[in-house]
Amino acid sequence: MGSKKLKVLVATPVYAGKEYCVDTWVNAARTYGASEVLLFDNSESPEFFQRWRERVPMVRVITLGNIYFSRLTQAAESIRLYALANHYDYWLNLDADEMGPPELLSYLLNLLGSGDVLCHASFNRQLDLWVDGGFGCTLFKRSVLQSFSFADCPDTVGHDVWFFRHMASAHPEFEVVKTRGNKVLMHLDGEDDRVIPRKIDPELVKKLDYSLYQSLEMVQ
Repeated sequence: MGSKKLKVLVATPVYAGKEYCVDTWVNAARTYGASEVLLFDNSESPEFFQRWRERVPMVRVITLGNIYFSRLTQAAESIRLYALANHYDYWLNLDADEMGPPELLSYLLNLLGSGDVLCHASFNRQLDLWVDGGFGCTLFKRSVLQSFSFADCPDTVGHDVWFFRHMASAHPEFEVVKTRGNKVLMHLDGEDDRVIPRKIDPELVKKLDYSLYQSLEMVQ
């Protein structure tokens, strides 16, 4: 018998401020070969969701309070619970303004290897990679999603920064793989309609050392 096909959810929080890239993100995400693509709207008002609910796969998260960190954290917790309830093996969080080539998911799974969490975000801010980080492009194994709750994250810190600190202190048994993805991912700014490279160079992939700070060059 063949090996079981992995169930992967590609999902991320989104809000009205990212309306310019919703279509582009969904169209790209549908090429990754995931089991499901889904946006979780955490906007303060329902108008954004009402405009898009029939056009793209989107659900609305009814958040408590208007603190930005809190709304984002509640949306992330909704995704975590959704992934567990629907028996996903992995959750790929890819920011609504980040895109990759069709090979992105298979590349990330290979990059993760035997690890438990892969943080492949574009580290544009001056962050300590071993303590702080972003969820711009993060792949979570199911066992990790079962081990924590974003509900424990305080409103005073981003859920991504809290997560990495929490994992380091509470779950050292999990292997967190951190690499830079700024040459793999295309960031969409405003109305800028930039073209994404169509494929990853397979010969270059073979040569890569998947170690910290290693980034992938793209075929132009």
